[in-house]
Amino acid sequence: MAHKTLINGTSYDIKKGRTLIGGTGYDVKKGRTLIGGTGYDISFGTPVGEIAVGSSVYMNVNGVRKEWIIVHQGKPSNLYDDTCFGTWLMLMDIYTTVSRGTSYFYFGNDNPMGYEPRCNHDIYLTDTFFPLLDTEIQNIVKTANIPDISYSSNYTRTYPRKVFLASWAELGSRYWAGSSPTPLKYFEANTNAKRIAYMQVNGNWQAYYWALRDHLVESGDRLFLPQVSTDGSKIEFTLFDTGIRPLLILPQDGAKANSDFNIIPA
Repeated sequence: MAHKTLINGTSYDIKKGRTLIGGTGYDVKKGRTLIGGTGYDISFGTPVGEIAVGSSVYMNVNGVRKEWIIVHQGKPSNLYDDTCFGTWLMLMDIYTTVSRGTSYFYFGNDNPMGYEPRCNHDIYLTDTFFPLLDTEIQNIVKTANIPDISYSSNYTRTYPRKVFLASWAELGSRYWAGSSPTPLKYFEANTNAKRIAYMQVNGNWQAYYWALRDHLVESGDRLFLPQVSTDGSKIEFTLFDTGIRPLLILPQDGAKANSDFNIIPA
């Protein structure tokens, strides 16, 4: 429940507090109060880093409250640098679809391999989706150096992003023979059911395809973005519009979930 106090006739929300014990000040993180003979918990929010993987929290997208899953705490492996350390959140449902269009890349110095050269999916996430988050949330999302781990286990290219797509390896499975998965905790069981996502189509919720940031050599020199199918398996080609299911990382001590499970700055 929300808590308020009255100061000079004006009501204010209570977001945090401190108390003095033995001359030392301590933050008040929780407690109980008695109202009308009933005890109520008082909580000023739980740091996101203390919330279990698999839990649901909520953040607005374009002013609409949306469910997000905590899919990892920390960083998945040593392939990720410390910018990737934090609380990883994935949107529960597919938000929209984006056409593949020119979402392919060529080997060569002028067209470096990977998701970095601003494919349609990346353009949408960075230029359209991210600004739909509340400004106070945008300000605390980490800029993480996301590794490209799909094409080769020895390939260490990274690119800085605040919002990005998942890799197949992060969903718990090998991308190609000999590669190693680096699963996010939520997906480490490597079950298709965990990977199924839904979106509204003509007013009805149904399982739908969603895009990955991995790369697939299709014709010897071109790389395409594969996708997760409606049954949670991987499809090797992106032949039509694919769903967008964003990932982002919050600092573990820089954001909290309030009593309604809404994410707020710490």
